[in-house]
Formats: sequence, C-alpha cells, structure tokens
Amino acid sequence: MRKTGLLIGLLLAVVFSEAQNIGIGTSTPQATLDVTSTTNGFLPPRMTYVQRNAIANPAPGLMIFCTDCGPRGEWQGYDGLVWMKLNGGAASSSTFSTDNSISSVTIGTQIWSSKNLDVARYRNGDPIPQVTDPTSWRESRTGMWCWYNNDSTTYAATYGRLYNWYALNDPRGLAPQGWHVPTDGEWTTLALSLGGSALAGGAMKDTIGWNSPNTGATNNSGFAGLPGGLREYNLGFGQIGNMGFWWTSTQADENYALGRSLTNTGVELNRFNSGKTDGFSIRVIKDTAALPNIDSSWVAGTDSASCGSANVHNAAVAYGSLTDQDGNIYKTTRIGDQVWMAENLKTSHYRNGDMIPNVTNDVIWMSLSSGANCWYYNSPTFECPYGKLYNWYAVVDARQVCPTGWHVPSDREMERMIKFLDPSADTSCFGCYQSTSAGGKMKSIGTTYWASGGINVGANNVSGFSALPAGIRNDFAGFAGGFPGLGDGGAWWTISEYDITYAKRLSLISSYGGANMDFTPKQVGLSVRCVKD
Repeated sequence: MRKTGLLIGLLLAVVFSEAQNIGIGTSTPQATLDVTSTTNGFLPPRMTYVQRNAIANPAPGLMIFCTDCGPRGEWQGYDGLVWMKLNGGAASSSTFSTDNSISSVTIGTQIWSSKNLDVARYRNGDPIPQVTDPTSWRESRTGMWCWYNNDSTTYAATYGRLYNWYALNDPRGLAPQGWHVPTDGEWTTLALSLGGSALAGGAMKDTIGWNSPNTGATNNSGFAGLPGGLREYNLGFGQIGNMGFWWTSTQADENYALGRSLTNTGVELNRFNSGKTDGFSIRVIKDTAALPNIDSSWVAGTDSASCGSANVHNAAVAYGSLTDQDGNIYKTTRIGDQVWMAENLKTSHYRNGDMIPNVTNDVIWMSLSSGANCWYYNSPTFECPYGKLYNWYAVVDARQVCPTGWHVPSDREMERMIKFLDPSADTSCFGCYQSTSAGGKMKSIGTTYWASGGINVGANNVSGFSALPAGIRNDFAGFAGGFPGLGDGGAWWTISEYDITYAKRLSLISSYGGANMDFTPKQVGLSVRCVKD
C-alpha cells in the first residue's frame, strides 16, 4: 500500500513539476519519468474491450492493454479520433473466443468464419452458462453452451462449442463485434454461390476429420465444415464424425428454429427445423459483407411466389415480417442499416382506418390532387404478386399508408440503399442511373415475372428486396389512363417532391442491372415499399 502511494506521488510530481525528471529504480533518470528494472516491467491499465469503450472522452495519447482484443490481448492507444494498435493499424475488437480470433473465408459475396464459434461470453462480456446436466439443458429457455459429450479435452480444439438457440438469440449478442449469426436466407445465399443446396455440401466439407466415406468432400469453398455432432435435448450427444449441425438465426415458431447440416454420406447442404433446446455448432458471417437476408423459399420472380398469409407458410422469413392495417402480411429484409418491405404495398386503408379511394375512371384519376389507389389494369387479379399502385398524394397523406413503425422512404433513404449495395454508386447524380449493379441486386430472380423478351439483366436479388416489374399507371400525353410496363419494369415512390408537379422515384427495368433515380408527375400510379422507422 505504501509503495502504491509512493508511485502515485511520483506520478503527480511529474505532472506538477516540468523541471524535474523522475526515476524509479534509477538515480539518474533520462526522461521525465524513467522506470528502470531488470526483474519487472511496467504495466499500463489492463481492461476489457467493453471497459475500454466505457472510457468517457479518452485523451489523445492514452494507452491501455485490452485483455480480450486481438489474438492474445493488445496494447492500444487513442489518437484523438480512434483506438489504434501501438504497432500501427486499427485496434482489434473483442471476440471473447478461446483464441480471441476469427479466421475467415470469402465465399461469393459473403465472408464466413472458417471454424466453429468458440465463445463463452456474450459480446458485452457477460458469461454464457456452461451446462452439463441433461435435465437443466432440456428445461432451460435461456442461453447456454457445452462441449460435445461434456469433454473439452477430446473435442474442444477441433469442434468448438455447442449452443442452444437461445444463446444466439440473446440481445447481448453471441457473435463478436462486426459479425452476426447468419439468417436462413444467408445460408441459402451461400448454397446458391456453391451450385445450390443439392451440391454445396461437398464444397463445404473438410477433406479430413470425417468418418468414411465422406462423400464428395473437396472443401473448394474453404468453409472447412466438420462433423461436430449435436446435443439433442432429450437423447444426449450423437453423430460426432458423421454429421455437422449449425444454427441459423431464423426461427420457425415459438419452439423451433431453422438449421443446416452436412453428412459424411452425401454432398447436400440440408435444411431442417429443430427444437431450440438442441445444441448445435455456430458459424458467424461478417456484417460488412452480409448483404443478403434472402429467403429463397420465397423469391418473387420464381415459380414459388405466393401471396397473402401463404408468404410465410414455412416461417422462413427473410429478416422478419409485418402486418398492415388491412391484415396483409409482408416479408421484410435488412439492407445495410435499413429494414425494408420485401413486397409491394397492397393496403386499401390509411393507418387510421380511413379508406384510400380506389379509382378506376381514367379522367378522374388524372385530375386528382388527393390520394388514390388502383390495381394494374384495374383488375384485382394483379394484386398477387404486384400489390397496388398509388398516386403520390396517397403516400404523402398525413394519415399514412405504411403500417405503424414504418414509412414511405425519402429519396435519400432510397439512395442510402443504393450506396450500400454498390459503394461506387454516384448518388449525387439525379435523373440518371446512379449505379450499374444495384438494380440487379434488388430485382427478383428469373423471368417468370420479368418476362419482357425473357430477359432480366443482372438480377441476383442478393439484397432480398425482391423487386417486381409491376408497371405503372400513366397520365402522360398519349398514355392517358394507360397501364404500361408490366414485365418491363417497376417504379417506387419516395415522399420527396421534385417541384409542384413532379415527385421523385426509384425505377428498375428488365434490360439493365442499374438503379435509376428520377422524377415523374404526381398523378402517376407507382408501387410503394415501406422502410422501418
């Protein structure tokens, strides 16, 4: 205690005396503070990543040792703007894993961890309970982990930990900073980049570590999948060496969630439902590369498209779902930091319950300066899958067309989506194609709906936006009351006004993979997508 007080006193003396050098272990200090020792070193403050981030207004030059950053902890300094490694480069974040590192591999447009997750703490530093007792494991509805067969000596280094689904769904975050547990749709995107689920398993399986025959294993993807087995809530441990099981973050219902598996006897990447109390391995995917939140079991533009409540018949939702004021159910998808409807709006009412007039008469439609909606060709048969068309006055009505918690996007919000999908996009350009590729990332796959000449240039729908060519209702000279464009393109309103006559929109066409931002008369009927508040 007296030594501690002496050291503090010496440090204070450095602060208040510019003329005097201070030595510890030396009588001839060569610096303002000279610590000399042949048996001990100097220890800067040691703290976790979370504790470091809790420092209010760190001073430029502040140094610490982050105990859970980087592969083995990391010396870090604050340069006045960001934390940096003392040997240069951006400071590492915490992973709370056994070796505190994430080895990764790029597969298609995604970056995946190339080994199973092995963390014992949530992202905020709270411990995740290790549970060995089978009764506790079976009955708990909170996050937990275990080693296969509760044997860390034999299995930990190779297979990582097994987690129940509640661990990955905990709001404290299971994945390290900058990573997340992949959705069902992101696993589907992985499979598609490897030739589809029927073949992807061979490219994902490691060539060693599996029981014979390890059919078709090439590991061409670098995923290095291993047969870590599982812990079944009522049957105990099994399938080590024969099968690997991984959770997705997508739940099927209150008690079940979706997973993926590989087997030593096949080349498939299998998809299944399992009870949330089962214990599976987990892979994580990097946030910055994780554009897709697609659910390819319903990708608009394929023959599997359906409407209404049937859209969620398998409960494998792209990112989630919402219900509008009419009871219509929509899929949603996350694109960057935004969450969008993945289907066109089809409500007949404003949020307060007032009816949005359905106007079929061409002359009346063209003369309106108040909200209205219609179906393409004024036929309700087009509502599935295209939704309704609305004039601009409906989307800016104070009564709101979008469900509570959602809104019609501004032009800037549309452009933020474009910029995320294509970082090279020129969003300062208006009345032009801001990006040559973002449109393809938004368009639904196939030519079932994008049927103009049987082409759908650039379409891959990696965003999950699932845009459809719903056409428009026109008021242009020569097209009065006409309905052009079905199959050729689609256009979506923003709330942003261009001038007294025109408002801004996003448009996509079948013959090009770009994304166009321009304007159109406010009386025109366009599709609407809502974005989450």
